[in-house]
Amino acid sequence: MKNIFFSLMLVFSMNCFSQVVSEFFDEKGVRNVNCEKLRLYERKDSVYLSMGFLGKEYSGKTNYYIKMQFDTDSTELTIKKGSILLLRNNNEEIIELKSDSDYESGERIVVGTIANSGNKSSARIYHTAIAFYPITPEQLLKVTSGIIKLRVEYNSEALDKEFKKDVIGVYVKKNYDLIQRRLLTKINKELSDF
Repeated sequence: MKNIFFSLMLVFSMNCFSQVVSEFFDEKGVRNVNCEKLRLYERKDSVYLSMGFLGKEYSGKTNYYIKMQFDTDSTELTIKKGSILLLRNNNEEIIELKSDSDYESGERIVVGTIANSGNKSSARIYHTAIAFYPITPEQLLKVTSGIIKLRVEYNSEALDKEFKKDVIGVYVKKNYDLIQRRLLTKINKELSDF
């Protein structure tokens, strides 16, 4: 019984602290706190879409971003500056975010075993693009009230996702709180990349 209790405590504590994926200072001295990605795709999707959330602190001011990652094996990806990410919340309000730069995909090769083929392996080339969408405190408040639909632009096309339950609002709220707590912890910039 004691072993089960300690095992559960270990799993619970690992889950509590596993949210922040990276924290670093960039070349301009901006402190970046990135959270783990939220998978928004299903196996049948032609474009695998994931969402991230991050905070950037500079001179005592923090800016927040929604990070969208696009993965596909069918075509190169381009997200133009000003491309739109639309989020519809539970109150039927539409939150419009715009990408802050142009983004093009890079290639990565994934090697794996083909299902039901024994030991045969294959390699696939995936195209990955990551775009950042600045979000204001007012928009954050609307997002955390619950998101039921998302539309994002890439390659001059729109990708729509509908949700039966609110996964985005919960994700953003949880990680917003996590980033705020993390930013309260002052770290030495010179030692942050050790």
